Amino acid sequence: FSSEGRAADATVTARGGEAALVIRGEEYRFKPRLLGAHNLSNAAAAAATATAFDIDGDAIVQALETMAPVPGRLCRMRGVCRSDLIDDSYNANPTSLEAAFEATLEAATGISAEPWVALGDMSELGEQTIDLHRNAGRAARRMGIKRLFTVGDVSRHAGAAFGDGARHFENINDAVDYLSGELREGVSLLVKGSRASGMEVMVGALRAPEDAPPC
Repeated sequence: FSSEGRAADATVTARGGEAALVIRGEEYRFKPRLLGAHNLSNAAAAAATATAFDIDGDAIVQALETMAPVPGRLCRMRGVCRSDLIDDSYNANPTSLEAAFEATLEAATGISAEPWVALGDMSELGEQTIDLHRNAGRAARRMGIKRLFTVGDVSRHAGAAFGDGARHFENINDAVDYLSGELREGVSLLVKGSRASGMEVMVGALRAPEDAPPC
């Protein structure tokens, strides 16, 4: 799984957890901490801007390596039973959801894990709400998500469109109870939903303490 971001004077490519920044023909290698192809595009734009101000390539790479995600925005952490947990619970819309799917697939590929998604309702979509949730389920299936867990009144339509491998829950507590018994090493679980869906509660329940024993 590879991805790329481009700007006028800089290109950033990533594969297997490592990235290469090319500035005016010179290559610098680094390990990005931010998931997602959209963040590579941001990195390329930042590098191009820094280059315009004659900032040294090594300094640019050092800055890119120290960039860390903010809570709720593709923040990666250890989940229960040594699973890989990706917290993108701050908000959701169809565009950001597909970007999060891509980031999850990238993360899962890097550790040879199965990509799973727990999805709460996406809010403020108007008359297209049901259709857009169905499209999200189809996109998850098409892109290679293996299992989809939905929570909420309209997210069930995403699960129905996803088909086999989907499971719907009426509330977050029921979803947490089930996932606590299903998560394991070799799974990357993305948790995402609009603010009103409260999916950060799921993240808190499924995040493993640093000293947690294996299941």
